[in-house]
Amino acid sequence: MDLYNAVSSGRTEAVQLLLDKGIDVNAQGGQYRTALYATAFEGNTEIVQLLIDGGTDVNAQEGQYRTAVLAAIEIGVIKTVRLLFNKGVDVNA
Repeated sequence: MDLYNAVSSGRTEAVQLLLDKGIDVNAQGGQYRTALYATAFEGNTEIVQLLIDGGTDVNAQEGQYRTAVLAAIEIGVIKTVRLLFNKGVDVNA
């Protein structure tokens, strides 16, 4: 299983295992292009935190909503929005 599929299916343990094995947390692929964007759009704050801890770029441009924080805002997951802001997301990106 790749990282994008693990986050899209909400498999926290698989995500952690892949991160522990050194997978590229910023790899592009899938409908939403990055794992962070896919996770934010799904509203899974726990996996968002794992990706941040793994070094993901919180300001990466991606998907229909352009950034992960905008996806989280669109679906109304305030906990994820706060987490991303606390990690230095660029509000002007």
